[in-house]
Amino acid sequence: PLPDWLGKRLTGGFNLLRGRGRHFADAARKTLGIVDLDRELQPDLVLCTGDLTALATHAEFEAARELLAPLPDDPRFVVTPGNHDVYTRPTVREGRFQQYFEQGTRTDLPDLRTDGAWPLVRLRGDDVAIVAVDSARNNLLPWRSSGRIPGVQIAGLEAALRDPRVAGRFVFLMTHYAPCRADGSPDTREHGLR
Repeated sequence: PLPDWLGKRLTGGFNLLRGRGRHFADAARKTLGIVDLDRELQPDLVLCTGDLTALATHAEFEAARELLAPLPDDPRFVVTPGNHDVYTRPTVREGRFQQYFEQGTRTDLPDLRTDGAWPLVRLRGDDVAIVAVDSARNNLLPWRSSGRIPGVQIAGLEAALRDPRVAGRFVFLMTHYAPCRADGSPDTREHGLR
């Protein structure tokens, strides 16, 4: 719908048409390859840290869910949103990401949530826990794509890690934005985790 294109999405859409879209030319094939690999290897967990869409439109979410099927409904699948999945304020207010990937954001310990669905805690067997926080946000400035973990989620994360149901387990900590680059250096202010 036309109102979906007002504001930041118009800039992002123009950016995709101007050349950024070429980065996604093989996205469907690669996604189907991930699903095939899952069928072949049957891993214990499938962890996805977001950016399942470029502009967070309904059509993109529907396509992502369809391409990933049957993973979004599999209990092994855990997902956090990326900044492109929460691209605009209306998308966040509407809860669009959760509408399409609700099963992947369910938690085994709802009493540990401090900020909506976060932190998410998923327990696997007796020795593994997945703890996820939501660092994605919709930046108003089109050139900024930094993330931030709200203080209330950090407090929830600390509580989750101390909780006797989680303590002593091997913990996978999930967030869309990494605390630093692969070489250990901080990311830029415009792109990294703040």
